[in-house]
Amino acid sequence: MPYIATEEVRAKRKALKEALPEYKVGITRTGRGTGVCVTIKAGPVPLLPEGEKYRQVNHYGIDEHNYEGETLRVLKKALEIAEAGATGGWRDVDYGYIPGHYVAIEIGNWERPYVVR
Repeated sequence: MPYIATEEVRAKRKALKEALPEYKVGITRTGRGTGVCVTIKAGPVPLLPEGEKYRQVNHYGIDEHNYEGETLRVLKKALEIAEAGATGGWRDVDYGYIPGHYVAIEIGNWERPYVVR
């Protein structure tokens, strides 16, 4: 079963803040420790198209979607840090392979939209 320890999430939070100092970024443990959710809350440039307030990012297809420029750079860096050091890496189980932990990425969220500051 995928799992990520609280200490690993703390380390990822610190790494995100160092890698993206101009952005307000949060990372939380989800699903009883089976994954992490990275939320990009605010930044100096708009990361979303005009009129959009938040987006759940399909991190499997960041390169194939229409992300470009600064948005692409920020999403790739957030994904790189969120996926790094997965406890145990990919594991072979009876029904296939599972990751050390799951990853979700959001730009803003439905309660608090992304803010350009």
